[in-house]
Amino acid sequence: MHCCWEVPGAHLQAPVWLDGADMLVLADRAHGTLRCFAPDTGESGEIAVPGQPGFGVPTQEGSLLVGTARELLVLDREGRASREFLLEPGAQQTGHVHVDARGRVWFTMEAFGEAAAEVAGHGQAGLVRYHDERLVRMVFDMPMAGGMALDPEARELLLADGGAHRVRRYRVSRAGSLWEEAPFLDLAADALRPAALARDNEGGVWLAFAGSAHLRHYAADGTLHAQLDVPCREVTGLGFGGRGAEILYICARTAQGAALYTHDLAVPGPASCAVRTGHADIGLITEDDHH
Repeated sequence: MHCCWEVPGAHLQAPVWLDGADMLVLADRAHGTLRCFAPDTGESGEIAVPGQPGFGVPTQEGSLLVGTARELLVLDREGRASREFLLEPGAQQTGHVHVDARGRVWFTMEAFGEAAAEVAGHGQAGLVRYHDERLVRMVFDMPMAGGMALDPEARELLLADGGAHRVRRYRVSRAGSLWEEAPFLDLAADALRPAALARDNEGGVWLAFAGSAHLRHYAADGTLHAQLDVPCREVTGLGFGGRGAEILYICARTAQGAALYTHDLAVPGPASCAVRTGHADIGLITEDDHH
């Protein structure tokens, strides 16, 4: 494990690899900005975004789709922002994100601020899916929803549920609707709250935990395979990157702010997928089910 970047005063999350640019884009919760970092050169930058960004993911048009507390924005190459979709008002924030192979965006909405308890109590926090200019709430009333990942065929979804101490497993229909199966992991006996999550090409899962500096790797059958201790106070984000997705990037909270660590992988992760914005007919939106 190697520390490749330190950012004093920052709180980094949602590291996403940009293929072609050979860099990461990350959200900085502390400063309300996006940050970019090129591991090969050490170059970094900061992008001001209207609102409070929770993630940034690439689009097929070469721009970034940014999730904020108020809306989904498209950020073009010149840094100009335009609204893609207005989110429901409330004390909520975009968080963990995953783009599936069909170009659909799955992300969590987290309760925050003074009205967080009220929002959580009314079921707004949880998992949503965006495509075809439509936002669909998939999992309701999950205030500690964490990272998620779909398999390459977008037939199975794993979702960290910190409040229930579980990593939940869902089957996914072609239209994107969900039905829940037996949990992938039940961590109640260990009192661990799963948070950030990344799934490799063999179905293994890298998992971080709320308030913890430990990482665990589980095999596809849920067997604990390895544990890593990250020199930090808490792991705040996970993502694959590098050429061939052979590196796990680890966002960490430290005494000075934030740090980014790398861990070389024996089993790589999936290649990054780009979002198809606008009305692209990439999901049968009339068949949506909610959970």
